[in-house]
This record gives sequence, C-alpha cells and structure tokens, in this order.
Amino acid sequence: MPDSANKEIHDAILTVLVRDWDPFRLKCDTINGSQYARFVAPIYQMLAGTRSKEELADCTV
Repeated sequence: MPDSANKEIHDAILTVLVRDWDPFRLKCDTINGSQYARFVAPIYQMLAGTRSKEELADCTV
C-alpha cells in the first residue's frame, strides 16, 4: 500500500477517535498531537486482520 494511502487511513482512524468516539472525553477537535495517536496503528492492524480484538484491548488498558 502506498504511503499516501497509509496516511489517509491513519488520518481517518484518528479522526474517528478524536471527533466521533472520544472515549477519554477530551472534547478535542485537534488531530495533530492527539492523545489518541498511539491507538491508530493497533486499530489499523486489527482492521487489517493482523491483530486480534484481545490484543487491541490489551494496548488500550
């Protein structure tokens, strides 16, 4: 997958975390420097089938 496609997917996941889901109730529209950035790769890996839901849950605790 080209880097531009990876960035687009990364940005889309981060946008959902920050603006739609916001599990930490940060009420922040700022995507850059988001507290949720560390969750993007594990979520992408789960969606791509290379990480289980359980492994994702472990990284969010």
